[in-house]
Amino acid sequence: MQRIQFEVPEERLTELERLMDSAKIRTKKELLNNALTFFEWALDEVRKGHSIASVDEKSGKYREIMMPVFRNIAGTSPISTNGGATTAKSGRPDMVKSF
Repeated sequence: MQRIQFEVPEERLTELERLMDSAKIRTKKELLNNALTFFEWALDEVRKGHSIASVDEKSGKYREIMMPVFRNIAGTSPISTNGGATTAKSGRPDMVKSF
């Protein structure tokens, strides 16, 4: 087993801890495993030409998440068997597009 260490700004650590609390995730390892599972699925879907979005089933509207990494891998082969972002005033990528 390998150990991973990295530095994050204090505000991002606070955000991670808030997310962990709201999802009832007890360890950063559990958080990372969940995040990697979701990210791997998302990459496979984008490689298949699919969008990653949340859908409001009542209205039929959806919000697509846009991440530079999705544009980088679009159209490549899936990694498992089973768009570009614009910058918001905050300096963080605006990663959601509504339809």
